[in-house]
Amino acid sequence: MAHARSCPPPPPAWHDAQVAARKLDQEQWRAVLSSVAAKISPGAEPARVTLIGGVAVALGYGTRRTTADADVAPDVSAEVLRAAEKTAAEFGLPSGWMNTKAFDAGFVVQPLQAGKVVLSTPSVVFEIPSTAHLLAMKLSRFAGDTDIEDAKPLLRELRRTYADAEDLWNFLGGLVVVAKRAQARHNLDVLWEMLDESA
Repeated sequence: MAHARSCPPPPPAWHDAQVAARKLDQEQWRAVLSSVAAKISPGAEPARVTLIGGVAVALGYGTRRTTADADVAPDVSAEVLRAAEKTAAEFGLPSGWMNTKAFDAGFVVQPLQAGKVVLSTPSVVFEIPSTAHLLAMKLSRFAGDTDIEDAKPLLRELRRTYADAEDLWNFLGGLVVVAKRAQARHNLDVLWEMLDESA
């Protein structure tokens, strides 16, 4: 079934403040997170941080994505956030570069489906949600080329399992915030067609 393509909505206002900030790639983010972990003394159990958004896609799927901040789940500890602030100047990042703004904006259904570990240290383990949950977040937002490019490798991965968009949506729909489901379903069809056209 053909779907008319609509222009993605503009990114939320909080995103504008990040535009001029330095944007880091996959290997640079790995160095940033390693520096954060190095500032925390190992305990009986390492702290756990769930990354979402562009950093999660870059580290989890090897994309060339660059971004100026790191969205994390709200259960991140105050100790990790303090270490992140101490790391900001070292890498030219803005204050508050590690934040929960994506959750605050209402794009994420909890609890997050477990995905994989992208960096493990004695003091902090950084992990990302499942591919499906990351794609659900991207389809909920779909704010311009950045979200579209993030979503493409996620959908390519899931297309290995799901035969068509309807089949995937039957699994994915429950991971999308109710208020965003109609638009996310449309965005999935648009993205599916994009991948078909580029094949």
